[in-house]
Amino acid sequence: MRTSLVAPFIAIALTTAAFGAEPQTQPVQLPRVPGLSPAEAAQSFQVHPGLHIELVASEPPIESPVGICFDEDGRLFVVEMRGYPDLRDEHLGRIKLLTDSHGDGHYDQARIFADHLAWPTSVFPYNGGVFVTASPDILWFADKTALGQSPKWSSRASARKWIGSTCRRWSTT
Repeated sequence: MRTSLVAPFIAIALTTAAFGAEPQTQPVQLPRVPGLSPAEAAQSFQVHPGLHIELVASEPPIESPVGICFDEDGRLFVVEMRGYPDLRDEHLGRIKLLTDSHGDGHYDQARIFADHLAWPTSVFPYNGGVFVTASPDILWFADKTALGQSPKWSSRASARKWIGSTCRRWSTT
């Protein structure tokens, strides 16, 4: 009986070790793809008939964007994950706040809203501030002055590492 229990245990342990290992990749498997200009990127989208895409912001005011969200005043918050994937410990991530000063639908002014974040992935404006997911944390930044000054970090909640939190939205349905 003892031998019959040991064999399945060894088989499970070996299978877990073999399939649970990180995959090894070679540089030739993941070639670098050159980026597109904003105009080229807009042309590369396929949209349903009757719909269209408009460019509202691009580099240089923003860099390495990974997420966006609009607030109730039409301001655009952009998550920048600079330094990904190699420089997590440098805390290069930040949130930019973009505004459209001319009312023409193009965001022409940008300021750093939150800085020194380790790999932020999403932003959600709420009640005069923003929630930011920066694994493993969910951060809250309050913008009490709304006069262009940096916000104050006021709360932190830890979540499991690599929380899959992006594009949070309120819903009534």
